[in-house]
Amino acid sequence: MVNVLGTISKLKREPDELRPLPPTVLAQVEQKLRLEANYHSNAIEGNTLTLGETRSLILHGLTAHGKPMRDHLDIQGHDSAVQAIEDAEDEDQGFDGALCSTTGSPWSACRLSSTVSRQEMHRSTMGQRFSA
Repeated sequence: MVNVLGTISKLKREPDELRPLPPTVLAQVEQKLRLEANYHSNAIEGNTLTLGETRSLILHGLTAHGKPMRDHLDIQGHDSAVQAIEDAEDEDQGFDGALCSTTGSPWSACRLSSTVSRQEMHRSTMGQRFSA
């Protein structure tokens, strides 16, 4: 057990020594996570856009030929909702009805106390109501 903990500590030190990440690297990591989380979250719901098509839509506003408009709107809605939550976190606003109505999504009737799970946020962005 001691060897395992020592190995874990050693492995943890390696990335810790790289911190803080340079702003350009941090931006690349955040963009990659944003794109992949959006893609995978929508793919499990049956969205047909590929990761590359999702990247083109989010970064450049380009739609994929022959793909349903609903798939594009789902990706954009998910991205907007995540961005609104991240902006609220950055500004220390917390989550309440005001956030729900400012996203322009079907959240107008939601009741949020202090946090919203990504699953709840995803369901609401997809046009399904939930109760908190």
